[in-house]
Amino acid sequence: MLSWAGRIAPIKDVESLITAFGLVRREIPEARLRLFGSPPAGNEGYRDRCQALIDSLGLTGAAIFEGRVEDIVDAYHAGQAVVLSSSSEGFPYTVIEAMTSGRATVSTDVGGVREAVGDTGLVVPARDPKALAAACVLVLTDHELRHRLARSARARALQNFTLEQFLAVYREIYPTLAKPQSPRAHVQTARTEAPLDWVSLATERIWLPSGAQRAVPGLRNNGTAVGRRNTVDRPRHAERRRVGARGATADVTGQVFRTAELGESNHR
Repeated sequence: MLSWAGRIAPIKDVESLITAFGLVRREIPEARLRLFGSPPAGNEGYRDRCQALIDSLGLTGAAIFEGRVEDIVDAYHAGQAVVLSSSSEGFPYTVIEAMTSGRATVSTDVGGVREAVGDTGLVVPARDPKALAAACVLVLTDHELRHRLARSARARALQNFTLEQFLAVYREIYPTLAKPQSPRAHVQTARTEAPLDWVSLATERIWLPSGAQRAVPGLRNNGTAVGRRNTVDRPRHAERRRVGARGATADVTGQVFRTAELGESNHR
């Protein structure tokens, strides 16, 4: 059983996931894919297109759109492995949440995915259904590998990506950036590259109201800079804690952190 959670939108490349799942079924006829989430306003046609693809590939009843769930952990525990098929991401909160929930992950190599996963999950090129399918088959059939990835993924997430860890990093960085630099430091910086303005990054990218954002010089386009909030994938405030409209770190991810020792035996 594979599970996927997110907004049903083109940037999530659900069509490639469905195509890959069709290849998985050739190797594992009993495989199932559960898709949790809903389309944002204006993307209903994309969901219909995905459903049509499911039907045309003969996957009706095997790949199912489940809609939203109140508890994100239920979505991750619905499968033995969690898949992320996006063509673009900032920092992949879905992957982090799945790792914290004790699930092996198969993800596309976009944005900060490789940085987040490390060596605790399988990472494949984006928009490559064959590579995605091969990784899914491997993680579903190699039970020892799947269990090992799940254990190491949870340990990595709890070590590096808790709310307390994020706050500790910010509290360590901000005071040092507030100190005036020596002339020598300015000269050395000028010889390399302009420093990233983390204070502006924090205030403008994290706490500035939605819709009033400005570009911050030095911010990388792939979203891997620490503290960047993915303004494309983040939800409206009223839709937090729901799959398909991802919650903020302190909301959804914090909820996952409070889940005690969730092993693979708990999946549904």
